[in-house]
Amino acid sequence: MARMDWPGSILSLTRTLVAIPSRAGVDSYDEIARAVADWLTGHGVEPTRLRDDEGRIVGLTARVVGGSGPTYLLAATLDTAPFGSESSWTTSPLTPDVRGGWWWG
Repeated sequence: MARMDWPGSILSLTRTLVAIPSRAGVDSYDEIARAVADWLTGHGVEPTRLRDDEGRIVGLTARVVGGSGPTYLLAATLDTAPFGSESSWTTSPLTPDVRGGWWWG
């Protein structure tokens, strides 16, 4: 695997994911799952999309093969909690920004 700029790559991924509406029960998971799958594929990891009985994407799974060390599992959600009206926020919850060392959005 080629050497990667992990901090820059993770920041870029975070900015992308924050900007995608993914509110539980409100937004489709398709776009956010596609963004994560594209990031994994771009880093040499082939994801599998998990679908419900109606064919909707409900998650991703991927396996990094190699090495003889321990096996780890990362379990995380792709959705976010509904954030209410954007007008009640001082910054848009869908506009990622780093100010003063803190993430906003």
